[in-house]
Amino acid sequence: MAGMKSALDRLEAAVERKEKVLIYGDYDVDGTTAIVILKTAIELCGGAADFHVPHRIREGYGMRDEVIERAAADGVRLIISVDTGIGAFAAAETARRTGVDLIVTDHHLPGPDGLPQALAVVNPNQDGCDYPCKYLCGAGVAFKLAQGLMQRRLDAKDQSRLLMSFMKVVAIATIADAVPLLGRTAYSPGLAWMVFVRQSMLGSRRCLKLPNWAMDARSPRPRSLFGRAAPERRRAHGRCP
Repeated sequence: MAGMKSALDRLEAAVERKEKVLIYGDYDVDGTTAIVILKTAIELCGGAADFHVPHRIREGYGMRDEVIERAAADGVRLIISVDTGIGAFAAAETARRTGVDLIVTDHHLPGPDGLPQALAVVNPNQDGCDYPCKYLCGAGVAFKLAQGLMQRRLDAKDQSRLLMSFMKVVAIATIADAVPLLGRTAYSPGLAWMVFVRQSMLGSRRCLKLPNWAMDARSPRPRSLFGRAAPERRRAHGRCP
């Protein structure tokens, strides 16, 4: 994927040098799960990362200058956006001005003004990127960055186990963000269903304890579970003032 090597080189250097890293996400299911994937991968590889989820009402969508300035003042030297940032031209300039390297990972289509002046932009939809699947959600792009980092720093046995766990999270984000189920995203309904039916993740177990959510492996696969109910339950925290 275009921009991936530069992003991985900088991220691995941050892990090795124990630098402060900030993951800047979005408040929806895709953005929050992307944070979980990348933060977990960084920590498993020996690094440390904080995160920022913007308040839906007070901050809205996108990267804000004051968050970057506050992070820089706190000693952060690397910010990685997930599920946001493809139009963050002002934020990229603020990062440069404050001495912070910015890596943008996003899946939204770039606008007519091109790409922000970041250290690296990782997005399968940018011009010149020959990555075959253009339908990844934001968590899917973050997953590819996490995968690359783990391939560099973890043994194959650990990678295999962890990547499958991450793929379940990506599957839920894919369904919740309503991206086309084509190519490498086509596996998502089956994985997401497995997570909920087998209750293999704490959040899913909590959802299934709510009224009218009882189900087991023999239950029909209601379209509303993934089309509306499950995503809305998971994104509810981002819609509360």
